[in-house]
This record gives sequence, structure tokens and C-alpha cells, in this order.
Amino acid sequence: MKKTTPLRLIAFHDSINDALTLSSQLRNAGIQAQARHAEDLPQLHELLRAEGADLVLHLLELTEPSLFEIKQALVTHAPAIPVIAMTHAYDKAALDVSIANGAIDLIDLGSPLHLIHVIKREAASVQCQRRLEMLDKMHQESERRCHSLMDSSRDAIAYVHGGMHIYANAVYLETFGFERLEDMEGTPLLDHVKNTDQNRLRELMKGHQADEGSPATLEEIEFTRHDETDFKASISLSPATIEGEPCTQVLIRTQNDTRALEEQINYLSQRDLMTGLYNRQYFLQQLEASHAASREQDREAALIHVQIGNTQEIKSKLGVAGLDMLITDAGKLIEKIIGPETLLSRYSAHAFAILMSDHDAAAAKLSTLRILKGLNQHIFEVGGQSVTVKTAAGIALLDQATPSVNELLNRAERATLDAEAQASEHVAVYEPKAGEVTQGEEDERWSLMLKNALKANRFRLLYQPMLSLMGDSSRQRYECFLRLLDENGAAISPSEFIAAADRTELSHILDHWVILNALQAIGEARHRGLNVQLFVRLSSRSVADSEFPSWLSERLVAMQVHDGSLALEISEEVVANHLKQVKDLQRQLSNVKCPILMDGFGLGDDPFRVLNYVDIQWLKIDRGLMESFTTQKAHQVKVRELIAASKDRGGNQLIVANVEDASTLQLVLGDGADFVQGNFIQPPVERLDFDFNAF
Repeated sequence: MKKTTPLRLIAFHDSINDALTLSSQLRNAGIQAQARHAEDLPQLHELLRAEGADLVLHLLELTEPSLFEIKQALVTHAPAIPVIAMTHAYDKAALDVSIANGAIDLIDLGSPLHLIHVIKREAASVQCQRRLEMLDKMHQESERRCHSLMDSSRDAIAYVHGGMHIYANAVYLETFGFERLEDMEGTPLLDHVKNTDQNRLRELMKGHQADEGSPATLEEIEFTRHDETDFKASISLSPATIEGEPCTQVLIRTQNDTRALEEQINYLSQRDLMTGLYNRQYFLQQLEASHAASREQDREAALIHVQIGNTQEIKSKLGVAGLDMLITDAGKLIEKIIGPETLLSRYSAHAFAILMSDHDAAAAKLSTLRILKGLNQHIFEVGGQSVTVKTAAGIALLDQATPSVNELLNRAERATLDAEAQASEHVAVYEPKAGEVTQGEEDERWSLMLKNALKANRFRLLYQPMLSLMGDSSRQRYECFLRLLDENGAAISPSEFIAAADRTELSHILDHWVILNALQAIGEARHRGLNVQLFVRLSSRSVADSEFPSWLSERLVAMQVHDGSLALEISEEVVANHLKQVKDLQRQLSNVKCPILMDGFGLGDDPFRVLNYVDIQWLKIDRGLMESFTTQKAHQVKVRELIAASKDRGGNQLIVANVEDASTLQLVLGDGADFVQGNFIQPPVERLDFDFNAF
């Protein structure tokens, strides 16, 4: 949660005690404020210089200094700071005098409510002004970077306003045979188009404006250069702004640009669009190749994982956009330190990955210390504010003994965690502990165990009821839980074997097993006269599998389960990371009526954001919000807000899981949830025999 900055007040009052009383009144009203007393103009100047101010208050009965003198002093030194007058004898004449002398309002000191109202209003205005100034600076910085990118682009790009050229990059000028912008500036775009195509382009421009600036393109337009030679090209129009004014961006592509465009597409496929560094996918491809080379040629390399640590602090100060700009600048600084020949990528939101060839542990550590020193000592300038970063880095060596790329990445990340705990260098080289089993060896053991369990039929499917609080008795709903027994019949923790299945690429096989057994359970329940609906969890691997929707559709049709009796349960994290695949999954399963439930709902600043991209009806509150629910007031408020917001949106079915006791159930009952689930209702069991009428 963003920390609120106290409101800074300078008060010209009868005495210091009056200023303290003012601070107390504001604090009691929930306003964080620091009121400092001033007696004369020199003291005002000193307070402004030393600490600054958000508001200045002046008692109208004071004549030394007068309200007018204070306003004039602020006009000279701090014109943005508003002045509020105060009085013990409030009337219309006093209000008129105050406004005439530069005050924005007059406070009646005999009315504490009036005092609080005016201060709150002006404090909100000050905060809005600050945010506006920061956003304006960031907008200017974004425009500057946009111009820089445009000028360095290999595409012919120009800005047009009212049909006239107002800006063009060097490639655009060269395309039309101009040497200077001044020669082309102010000329109509249509003047550079052959008469035979002017009507086509004129209609395109009119349609582009009428369609509120949506992108538009024309192929095979014949243009005329400055020397009256002709050439054919395509033209694209899109909305843009320059110096805050709306205009149209013009992109010209000749037939000769095709190869360059293909090269650019290839370039962009390898790059992170925000930082311009290699993206994670390309980096992993190169890491795989380096891993293979290290096994064949006995070559040593080092993987360096660099983490920016104080991102929450930076985001609170600069906002999300400001943090993105800082990450971009940090990437450029690292590239400058290590040189362009070293493979550098944006590995995650706030971390970079570097692959250094022919580096042993000592050399890698020296290089990493140099990188961290450069980052930590650099003062980043974003939106007119200065920011420094805190960093940590982990190093994992790549050699013939490295079991896999995934294990190498895990080692580097674990080393980074060790580095963060250090008091000084904040650099750590991964070293396996004595007797430690590598992740590859551990995964191989799990893979064999899971395959043997499938052959020996040691998996079990358990069911936990989902109880309707809205009187919906049309179906008996259960969530399916997968359980594994070892060779002695003892249960193995799901957190262990599910994670192992994800790492060993067996999770989709387990998904298939669960779905097939759930379909069989639905068929058996129908023979008993039940109308059940089973929710089965789906792994990220199945969501990303392009063949899964057709596989599932075939099974649902074959088992005649195409009435919503089987529903898929996907975590919010997987949905957010696979939006396109989830939308494709919904589209392909629409004919067989297989709904989707999103688990883990409710975390983050905007929990409904993902629902702007995918239409998911069923939502399950994140289990973390239900831990110690009866004692965590913040969790109770959050759940209540989520339920209310869901009701306002309409169309969602909200499930509160992890109801473990009567007190939790009692609290949830009054919040308006659609369904509840948890061990207090019934723990997961092997039979679909819950008595839904008992509650």
C-alpha cells in the first residue's frame, strides 16, 4: 500500500499553540498534516527553502504580515502554493476581502467542520496537481523517447496535421528526395501523390478521421519525389500526438522494404519490446545451445541473474510507467558495462540474465561485481525525479556436469536469494551442498515414480462438495482432488508430486487421467439419478497444448457429457500468462458446453483486470485470503469487497473455499457469496454422496 505523505502547512496564526491545535484538529479528522508556525516573511522564506509547503494559512486579523504581502511573497518564490485565509469573524465582506487579496478561500475558525472541509478539498487539489506534473514530465519523456526511436527508425515516418507535413524522419525525407525537414515542412501530403491516386488517399484520410483515428492502409499508391520521379509504395495512417496535439502518423513502405521488414520482424521476435534487450524466449534458446556446446566441447560459461531489489519503493515513488522506464535504463547501463557482444536479456519483470562464455567462477564474480557497482552508484533520472537501485546477483556455472537448462536457471535464482541476504557484496556463486541431489536427479526420480504409479493404479480421485448459498439445487457440485499413494499405501503430499509433474512434463498426462476418471464418475452418478457437476484442475501445460481442446471435445462427445457437467479449473496466474490460449480453449469448447472456473481470484490491485480479456463466469476466492479468516479483519473486508464488486459486474458465480470452521462460515454467509467449500462442510472423500439438503 502506498504510504501517504503528510500535508505540509505553514500557518500565520496568533501563536505557536494555535498552529499545534490546528495540527491536532486535522489529525483527529484523519488528515496527516504538519503545521509549522511562521511570524514574518523571512521566516516564511526560510521554511519554504528548508522544507517546502503544500498550503499556507493566514489569520485575517493579523496585519503584520498582511494577507496581500504573503501572497506577493509566494508569487515570487512559490507561485503554485495556494493561500487560505482564516478568521474568527466570518462574513461575506471578509470573504470578498480575502479573495481580493489572493486567497482561494476563507475558513471560519468558529466552524471546525468548515476548516476540515476546506483543508481536505485543497489537499486533494494539491495531490492532483503533483500527479499531473509528474505525469506531464513522464509524458514529455515518453514523447522524447518516441521521437528518438522515430528518428533512428529504418521506416519512412512522418506526422501530418490537417493534411500538412509537420515532421518527418530522415528516411522519409530521403524517400521523397528532400535533404532538410524545412524543405518539406508545411507541404501537403497529397502534393506528393500522383493525380491518379489522390482521390484514393483523400478518401482514406477522410475515413481515418471519421473512424476516430483507427489505423488504415492503402497498397500500391504512386508517389512523386521532389525531383518528379515516381515510385510505388503502401501508406499506413494511424493516430498520434506531437507536443500534446493530435495528428496522424504516416508510414510509407516501398517494395524494396520487404526484406528489411522481414529482418525487422526477426529482430523484434528476439527482443523485449520495452527495453530493446533480448527477450527471455530467445535467451533460453541460446542458453540451450550453449548447454549443448558445453557437453560436446567441454567449454565453461557462467549464467548471471541480476535482480533489482527495491522495486516496490521505486513504484511507490514513480508509478508503474516510471518503474518501466527505470528498468529500461538499467538494461542499457548493463549493456554498456558488459559490451554488446555479451548475451544480455530481460529475464523477468525486474531481473536480467547474462550469459558469459569462457568464464569460470572467479571471472564471473569479478564481472558481476562490476555490473552491480555500476548499477548501485548510478543515479537514474525518470520524470524529473532522481532514483537509485538496490541489486543482488546470483551466478551459476555452465559445464559438462550441468544436468539441464532449467536446473541452471534454478541455481542462479537460488544464488540470487543467497546474495540478497548478504551484508556487503550481494553476489553469490551457486555451490551444491554436501550430499545435495541435483534438481535433474530429483526430477528423474519423480518421473519414474509417477509413471509407475500410473501403471499400478495408485492415483485416487477425491471429491469435495461446493454448497450453494443461493438455493441452487439444480446440481450437486464437487471439486476433484488428485491424490497419490506410495508403494506402501501412504498418501504423498500433493504439493510435492504436482510440482514434480510440472517440472517433468507429466502434468498434462495427469490432467488426462483426472478428466477421464471424472467423466466416468459423472456417468456412474447419472445412473444413480444424480445431476453432478465436477470441477477438475488444469495445468499450464494442458492450457498451452494446442491439441488439448480437440482431445477433450472428443471425450466429452463420446461420453455424452456436453451439458456443463464437467468444468475446468485454472489458476488466475495461468490464465493471466496464457490469455490467448484460454480464449482459444473457451472458443473450441463452446459447442460442448464445458465452463471454466478461475481459481486464486482476488489478489493484486485490480483483480478483475484479467476478466476484461477472457469471459469467465466461475470465480474462486484465493485461499490465502481465507487463512486465519476469523481474526484477519483486512481479509474479511477484502472478501466482502470482492463479492460486492462481483455482484455489481453481474454474471459471475463466486465461490469461497477453505471454510474450515463455523465462525468462518457465519462470516461468509452474510457477505453474499454464491457457493462455499471447505473441510467444515466436508473434507474431500472418494464418493459422490454428500447430502446437500443437510445444510
